[in-house]
This record gives sequence, C-alpha cells and structure tokens, in this order.
Amino acid sequence: MAAEESLEAILAEPLPAEAYVASVRCLTMRTFRRIEVLDENTLLMRGLGGRSWIAQTHQRCRGLRNEHLLDFQQRRGRICTGDSFRGFIAASERIVVTPVCGIRVIHEVDNDQVVALDHAIRAKRYTGTVLRSWNQKTSTAE
Repeated sequence: MAAEESLEAILAEPLPAEAYVASVRCLTMRTFRRIEVLDENTLLMRGLGGRSWIAQTHQRCRGLRNEHLLDFQQRRGRICTGDSFRGFIAASERIVVTPVCGIRVIHEVDNDQVVALDHAIRAKRYTGTVLRSWNQKTSTAE
C-alpha cells in the first residue's frame, strides 16, 4: 500500500511546489488552441508558442474522457477558476455524459511538467489496474 500512497501524493502534487508558476485567474479563448482531458481531475490547455496550462477540478469529474466535447459556462470569452463545464458527446442531440464540474485552479506549466504529469497519471492508471487485478485474484483464491 505504500506505493499506492506515493502515487496519490504524486497526483495530488505531481510536481514540486517551486515548479508551479503563480496560478492564473482566467484565460481568454484566444490564448489556447485546444483542451485535452488528462484524467477526471485534470485538463490540459495547449496554447500558441508552446505554452500550456493545467486546470484542476474541484473534485473528480466522473466519466470525463478526452473524446468528450466540453461545454463551459464561461464569461465574456474567458475560462476562469470557478467556472463550470460538462462533458458531452456530439450527436443529433447533445448527450451529456458528466455531471457539472468546476475549475479549482489553473497553472501555467512548461513541456517538461506536462510530460511529468502525463507519466504520473499513466502510472496511477497502470498501478490501479494491477491492484484491482491482484485484489480479484486474492479474493477468488480465498
């Protein structure tokens, strides 16, 4: 279980505190080109000139996936901390697939930080799969 705790710590603060630039209150829609869903808690906003921002949600946004379109309740062409959004699938009618999710904080990050965060998220997914598999094997063996 110690490995699981260290992964939780990594995902809670994937980078050392000094790696984060002061948080950003708002980003205009012109600042970034696309938004990627890294996991149910983290959005990556990729901007022009190699700039990127990480937005973390208040809590887990159940069901959120990268293939979903995001519908932000935005103000004046900006996305700000405190704004909310939902994930949906585009069809003949919108099919909403997530609850309302809120942005807790936005930080500008560099490419190395994006890579480190991506590795931490992948490690959590992989370790979670291994732990679930192990728990299933031990419960059926008993």
